Amino acid sequence: EEEQDLRTKWMQIEILKEAHDYPVFTERFDNYLIENGWINVELGLDEENELDPSIFDAQINWIRITIEDDVGTPDPMIITMNAVANSLFSYVARETPTGNLFPSMKQKENQFVMINASANKFEYVTTENLLEWIQLENKEKINRFFNVDNTHKEELVIVNEGNYNYITTKNLFNKLELNQFFGDESIPDITSYPGYSYLRTNQEKNGLEYAPVLQSYTDAETEATANLFVGKGSQEKPLFLWNSDLERFEAQSTVNLGFEAVDNQIKAEVAQNKVARESEDDLIRSDFGEADNELEAIIEQNKQARQTQDQAIRLDFEEADTALEQQINQNKVERDSNDAAIVVSLNQVITDYNTADLGIINQVEQDTLAIAETVSSNTESIGELSTAYQAADTVLEATIASNANNISNNETDIAGNTAAIHSLDTTYASESELNTTAGLLQGSINTNTSAIETNANNISSNDADIASNSSNISSNDAAIASNASNIS
Repeated sequence: EEEQDLRTKWMQIEILKEAHDYPVFTERFDNYLIENGWINVELGLDEENELDPSIFDAQINWIRITIEDDVGTPDPMIITMNAVANSLFSYVARETPTGNLFPSMKQKENQFVMINASANKFEYVTTENLLEWIQLENKEKINRFFNVDNTHKEELVIVNEGNYNYITTKNLFNKLELNQFFGDESIPDITSYPGYSYLRTNQEKNGLEYAPVLQSYTDAETEATANLFVGKGSQEKPLFLWNSDLERFEAQSTVNLGFEAVDNQIKAEVAQNKVARESEDDLIRSDFGEADNELEAIIEQNKQARQTQDQAIRLDFEEADTALEQQINQNKVERDSNDAAIVVSLNQVITDYNTADLGIINQVEQDTLAIAETVSSNTESIGELSTAYQAADTVLEATIASNANNISNNETDIAGNTAAIHSLDTTYASESELNTTAGLLQGSINTNTSAIETNANNISSNDADIASNSSNISSNDAAIASNASNIS
């Protein structure tokens, strides 16, 4: 791969319709290579994800491209679809109804294009098939219709008795009986007549003929007034006036209407009125001049009074401004002093809180250390107690076993002694001797019984101590958990 190529983990192509958040088609390409900045893919080839051409029947479409590479997933790029591509490849778009309906033209020389029977695309048809499609009944004569030799000049093709025949214009003239309209059995040449000529009846030839427009007028009044106007109208000659010498209406100037004398008289009256108005204006101006002088004097007097009053008001405002500035400065000094005191107080409060926080942190650390030491000590004590109780239990178990053995031995001795007593009773032992021996034996039995009871009491005491130690251990565990909760 070259440095300008980019290998993506995946690339996703989306076609958007009408809005950026409305994707109508999506296709993903895994491990796609963007070569030299170009992307070249074919969309809709997957039968399970075909491209619906109707998505291009919109005012606007976009293509949104999203990729993921080794760096990550950058923001997607949205590109407006090219109008040419939209029109070429969308056969239902409004821009073109024949977008991709034409099949390949390869090996389709000299063939016609026609719509297929399903009306969904175009197909090519040969000339032989075309004759079958149009269903010509006399197609065996079609070649004769199109095969024209050089002998037929200025002739027309007509159908006569089911066959195509040629006819000259002269014969056509007679065939159509046009001599009823044109008496000389010919159609007049219109190039020999001026413009705006027209056909009219010819009384002599009993037919039609071309005639100039002017000759067509038979109205006497119209012909009598046809040349009554001479000259050309213009801005200087806007009127047609009767000229008795020429006996015609002639384009002339308005000066000839006789209005100039009236205009001069009106101008003289205007000049005379102007002198009268100017004299009257002078009188009015004189009267208003005196009033204007008086008004100017009053205005000047009022102006001086206003200036004096304005000066006094300005001095009053300047004094008030000076007093306000002094008060503002004094207030500023007091506020600065109060702000400084507040800052000092805030700093002291912050320092006190910091000191208190440090004390609390130190106390928590000390409590944590003390709890850890207590836990360690309790753990060691519990271990020592467990070892001591285990040793005591071993001794007690050995003592109990020894006492049980002694009891068994005593019971054996008692049985032997009892047999001996019975034997002595039958031989030579006296009653006093028997009583003495029985007393000794009973004393041994009592001693053994007391020892057994003492051992049983010791075992019960050991069980109580073990239960007490278990309670202490549980209490220590609870204290440790409480301390851990306080620390957190």
